[in-house]
Amino acid sequence: CLCFFFFFQAEDGIRDPLWSRGLGDVYKRQVSTQSTWGFYFRMEKATDVLETSELADILNAKQKNVRIIDAAMFPPNDPRKGSEEYLKGHITGAMFFDLAKVVDASIPYPQMVPPNEVFIENAKKMKIRKTDLIVCYDHLGNLGGPRLWFLFKLFGAKNVKLLNGGLLKWKAEGRAMEAGDKPTEVSTLDPDTSDGYAYSKDTNQIVDLKYVYSIVPSLIAKSKDIFFVDARLPEKFNGTAPETKPGLRSGHIPGSINIPYKEIYTANALLKTKEEIKELFKSKGVDITKKVIASCHTGVTSCSVLFALYQIGVTQFFLYDGAWSEYGSKPEPNWEAVKAQCKLLTNYTEICLLYTSDAADEGLGVDLGGRRSINKQR
Repeated sequence: CLCFFFFFQAEDGIRDPLWSRGLGDVYKRQVSTQSTWGFYFRMEKATDVLETSELADILNAKQKNVRIIDAAMFPPNDPRKGSEEYLKGHITGAMFFDLAKVVDASIPYPQMVPPNEVFIENAKKMKIRKTDLIVCYDHLGNLGGPRLWFLFKLFGAKNVKLLNGGLLKWKAEGRAMEAGDKPTEVSTLDPDTSDGYAYSKDTNQIVDLKYVYSIVPSLIAKSKDIFFVDARLPEKFNGTAPETKPGLRSGHIPGSINIPYKEIYTANALLKTKEEIKELFKSKGVDITKKVIASCHTGVTSCSVLFALYQIGVTQFFLYDGAWSEYGSKPEPNWEAVKAQCKLLTNYTEICLLYTSDAADEGLGVDLGGRRSINKQR
């Protein structure tokens, strides 16, 4: 019989078969040990959290090659503007990174991860090399800072830190601040090297809408192999607070789990302890030893989820950057029809969900953009 199955290509050309299920069966996945997916480091003993006292010591010691980056941004219902608040006051020596402008402008959704050339151009303008100590913070302690941390990590920076508590804590402690658009030079820089600005986006850390569509049946079936975390506030996740953008539905991706980003922090916007973070994910039913994808409204607050996972040693985490802004702008696919098309290939070592590129014509309600293939080896 003719079989059609989901699969994606890893950058090294190894096929990474995705989630599959027969009727009544749970999706399964066999991950290649050669897969390029995920941050494959163990981080139990390392941390990207930098305390305010540590940053003060770094500045007092006049450590070389330090770049302090202000990523001020505010929620949509907050009238303040990041660029204006930066001018009013920031950590002495900090430069402003405009997350709203360093984006992929070719995609019609906000805050999309920029292409290499856009990120490199901005890094060169700000003289931020991938070998520098890059300290990220924002004015709320848990919004723009984690997003900027993720971006620099994604593009290959070697030493990126997130200032715990951000400007709120720094200011409350009475530490050095300044105003205006000409920050004080607080750290001397070594001469540029040939690879200083050789940033390159790790596209394996980002999943797209096709990928999300491919795993939703697995999420609905409550598979224990993959978890999709939505970092929005409960009222947005549950659909009780209407979306204000025209054409954007209320609700959430089927099978996703709500972990509001604010629950990762204390009331003072400090990152919770590793034990508290582990317990938080456990209490929500997320197995952190499995693959975890984070999303939110525009791909910003989900970076707090990713940052928390990174601190507790998780090695497989990914960002759905289009987030609800993309998913919620499209009609919900007919997942019952998708389930009816699934077949269980019991004679395969790797079990794949089958589909065709003309799925929309078969009444599934969405064009999954698939391809036909025959596994000749098997």
